[in-house]
Amino acid sequence: MPHTNVTYKGTALPTDSDTHTIFDTSTFSSKNFLSNGNYDRLLVDVVNSHIATYKWYKSDDRGTNWQQIGESAVAVPAATDSNITDHLVSGYQDFKLEWVNGGTTQTTFEINISLTESDRSTGV
Repeated sequence: MPHTNVTYKGTALPTDSDTHTIFDTSTFSSKNFLSNGNYDRLLVDVVNSHIATYKWYKSDDRGTNWQQIGESAVAVPAATDSNITDHLVSGYQDFKLEWVNGGTTQTTFEINISLTESDRSTGV
């Protein structure tokens, strides 16, 4: 499955209990970016030093209104591990993933984001 790496443009070390946007298609230039690009999944690989929460949202009006569709805790990984999450995004006009920091400033925050293209043929 082909994939596209996405650059995280947020803060280097999330602080306090602040909310940080990890990924947001409403900031991209084209409407229906995910379906137009044939993207199915958003993969996020993060190494973090303190706990946090992921919250993800969908929007049908280019981000004017967001509806939360999921939430999950992000634990501190073992010394040589990372937290990997996989989000199905193919059905959404716009999708946003937020990192809600757990109250303590991260001393380690390394993040890799990629979009995975569908391996289905067109029309399936």
